[in-house]
Amino acid sequence: MNATSNPSSDHQIFDSLRLELRRGCLIVAVLAQLRVEHYGYTLRKALAEQGLAIEESTLYPLLRRLEKAARAAAKAAYAPYSKFFVGAAVLSGSGRIYSGCNVENASYGLCQCAERTALFTAVASGERSIRAVAIFTPTAEASGPCGACRQALSEFGPEALVISTCNSSRRLESTVAALLPASFGLRNLRKARGAKRRRR
Repeated sequence: MNATSNPSSDHQIFDSLRLELRRGCLIVAVLAQLRVEHYGYTLRKALAEQGLAIEESTLYPLLRRLEKAARAAAKAAYAPYSKFFVGAAVLSGSGRIYSGCNVENASYGLCQCAERTALFTAVASGERSIRAVAIFTPTAEASGPCGACRQALSEFGPEALVISTCNSSRRLESTVAALLPASFGLRNLRKARGAKRRRR
């Protein structure tokens, strides 16, 4: 039995495929919009908790600037040993953005992470608080800050938003407090000093 093509049936199949494709594109577009709205809400909420209100009209350009600064900083990374290039950018309490990259050393213990480079640059410029930090790695998966960087960020922005991006659409969004629960800080030192005074 010879198989014959039915033009009418073929057209119906192609029309169905086109419809499904349009539906798929619509779903992707809706999900992307919901993602952007959720992202904006997350950042606005985190910043509001820090006492900083940002209008939506300026929020998204600010997000893009922060992420672009982190991506650009990764290009300057010095990582001949790990080949893991990282860029970071922090949004300071004054609203300025400071960027930094990871800098490695043959004495491995002297290696500096991108997040701390950006943070220390901000502090050296007179900043004493951060609202958000963006991290970029030219990888397929987004990477969060290491433990040491979480502790350093907590000193100046315990509630700061953390945004990690990479070469793919995958990203991580959290806060320093969520990444470093029960963190050690000035309050712990004050409690220790108070306990010493009571013992005297």
